[in-house]
This record gives sequence, C-alpha cells and structure tokens, in this order.
Amino acid sequence: MATDIAAVFEQYSIVLYKYALRLSQDMFVAQDVTAEVFAKMMAIGCMPRTNLRAYLFQAAYHQYLNYYRAIRRLAPLELYSPLEDPTESPALKLERQEFVVERATRFAWLVSVIKANLTPTQRHVIMLRLMEGYTPAETARTLGLSYQRVKTTQKRGLVRLGKVLGIEIALPRRKRWN
Repeated sequence: MATDIAAVFEQYSIVLYKYALRLSQDMFVAQDVTAEVFAKMMAIGCMPRTNLRAYLFQAAYHQYLNYYRAIRRLAPLELYSPLEDPTESPALKLERQEFVVERATRFAWLVSVIKANLTPTQRHVIMLRLMEGYTPAETARTLGLSYQRVKTTQKRGLVRLGKVLGIEIALPRRKRWN
C-alpha cells in the first residue's frame, strides 16, 4: 500500500502543490496543504476506488479551507527571485526585479478579483482551465462535473469576470458546419 501511495505522490504532488499555491498565494501554506493531503491518505491506509485525481484536488481544496478557517486571514503574496547571476549588470538586475514584482502583483490582483467575484465552482473551473491548462474533459473529471457544465460554468465565469473588470473577454465561438 505504501508503494501505491508513493507512486501517487510522485505523480500528483507537484500538480497539487501548484493548485494549492494558486489558492493560498503562499509557498509554505501550499507545501503544508500538499503534505497534509498525502499524510491523511497514509493515515487512512487506502486509496479511493473512483477518480483519484478528483479526490486529491477536492482533498487539497478542503485542506486549504480548513487552514484558512483556522487562521482567518489571507496569506500575503511572497516574491521569490531566481538564483542571481553574478555577471548581470545592476541595471538589468533592477529591470528584471521590477518585471517580476509587476507580474506577481498583477497576478495576485487577478487572483483576488477571481476569489472575490466568482462562485466557488466558477473559480475552480477558471483556475483549472486557464491557470493550470486543463482541458474541459480533465476539469470535468477532476471536479466531478459534466463536460457541458464545465463549459457553461467557464463561459459564465468569464462573462462575470469581464463585467467586473470592465472589459469584454473574447469567448471562443462554436464551429458551425456549412
């Protein structure tokens, strides 16, 4: 059984960590959430019989909610710069740091707008589809929704997000057969 869980850990730990990082915006919280999901799976001693991926994502989401409820505060966005290049000029280094800060600030702002204005289902669909790059079918399996509900929820979420941001979001059109 431990080897099965180790294989699942190897396959899903990075994906769950990225998902928890998107939810929490905190590297340490994301690590804790990911570790708790697998620790609970080890404590139970068995794996789900149905959709393992959906189970793991739901467990990560609920673990994040438990953490958030316990501290009752939003985790701050922390910036981590990559390893520094000693040959890089100070001007180029400053420009790169400004770019990283600006990009992280925009991303944090967008995530906070998504969290504040979308329903939980819309939020999960948008995060999995657009930020994690899942297909509609993968998103449906992960969240336990139908394919059509994922497509509808995504469209409604993007429309709502466009209204909140005051922009028109170009939605993909259906291909029509001539």
